[in-house]
Amino acid sequence: MASSSDGTNLLAAVNTGQLYTSTDSGVTWTARESVRSWTSVASSADGSRLIAAAAFDRLYISTNSGVTWVPREEPSASWNAVASSADGLRLVGSRGDLYTSVLATTDGTAGYLFGTQFASIELQYIGNGKFIVLSYSGTITGN
Repeated sequence: MASSSDGTNLLAAVNTGQLYTSTDSGVTWTARESVRSWTSVASSADGSRLIAAAAFDRLYISTNSGVTWVPREEPSASWNAVASSADGLRLVGSRGDLYTSVLATTDGTAGYLFGTQFASIELQYIGNGKFIVLSYSGTITGN
């Protein structure tokens, strides 16, 4: 399970089941995403940005409190743990080694991405002038 800092927005994962979200401190729950072998979930402090890990599958990201989910990383990875920063923009996943990710950069022309030689990144436009990271390899940082 994962919780927003005030306990209002909750995320629960059922191993070989679905993800469930609550926006009323657990009074009611809504089934989200598909049945998978969920292993770990994490939430931003406000509960809007969520990450879920599935064994022998992918990491899944939501930027709208769990209403929709976008897969990240290549399939068939044994993800066993995830963590999120308070703003939900910096994520950590474990599949033996630790992998870090930055979900967004500073808005406008002040934002940037920087990568080491041969690093690559795949972005998806989500509207309103914003992109999210679908996958990456190498070391990439942003502002």
